[in-house]
Amino acid sequence: MITFLSSPKPFVGNAGRIQRNAICSWKAVHPDVEVIIYGDGEGVADVCSEMGLRHIPDIPCAPSGIPFFNGIVEHAAEHAKYDIQCYLNCDIILAGNIFDAVKNISFEKFLVTGQRIDLREGTPVDIAGENWQGELLDIIKADKADLHPPSGMDYFIFPRGMWKNLLPLVIGRGGYDSALVMYCFRNKIPFINATLSIPAFHQFHDYGHLKGGRKLVFDGEDARNNCGLHRNNHSTLNSADSTWLIIDGKLTERPLPRGVLRKIEHYLRFDLKLERISISFRLLWRIAGMVGLARNKQFTLKDIAESAFKS
Repeated sequence: MITFLSSPKPFVGNAGRIQRNAICSWKAVHPDVEVIIYGDGEGVADVCSEMGLRHIPDIPCAPSGIPFFNGIVEHAAEHAKYDIQCYLNCDIILAGNIFDAVKNISFEKFLVTGQRIDLREGTPVDIAGENWQGELLDIIKADKADLHPPSGMDYFIFPRGMWKNLLPLVIGRGGYDSALVMYCFRNKIPFINATLSIPAFHQFHDYGHLKGGRKLVFDGEDARNNCGLHRNNHSTLNSADSTWLIIDGKLTERPLPRGVLRKIEHYLRFDLKLERISISFRLLWRIAGMVGLARNKQFTLKDIAESAFKS
């Protein structure tokens, strides 16, 4: 079984609607899943009481008031019901069968994530309906969604207590997702891509709830701190760098994700700790890609529809 962890925005307006949708999709995974909600924003306590969720209002936060990922996973390591845990943004609808996707993972430590699917503006989903997963498949077929690039990682599945000595990391701000991947590379933790097995739908929203808007999220002080502390200002990692794939519930190794030059870059950077020298191989890899000598296989929405929505 699994414990879902999240820290939502206030439950008001459109944000309240899409967050309820997301949580309903998590609860639909199995009657016994656990959902722990962190933070004390407007309406959070009432929604937790109404939906039968565990509510932890007090959590360590940055000066901006945004929670630290560290505080959430440290609490979950000690108090969550289940050993398999998933932190995810509270606008993400999960479809498919998450248990089939992770049941054959035998590593003591691991991180599972994947590309998200962006629902276009004006494409609502009713999770209360009996066939809501079928509706999501219909949305893909009707070309009302887009597969986000590999940088779009909005859910993270891992075993209890994995994040030892992780430096402070502010959730939902630039650099936080890639910092988790880099932690795994630095600590030799298997990084697994479940794009074809766990469809994760991102519900459309704007950044009107923030005075600084989108720029604050990706370029503000919290984002700068995330990138500076975790040394991911250049050559950030994402799901395309995964060393394992989950397809049809089976774990498959990817020996050379993104090719030989990227492999050398990673070896210099994470094995030999030669980060400055690794930048030169990053440059070579980018040039090779520009001239067509290095091509990565890209997933498509059709791939996901055929793999993850099998009847």
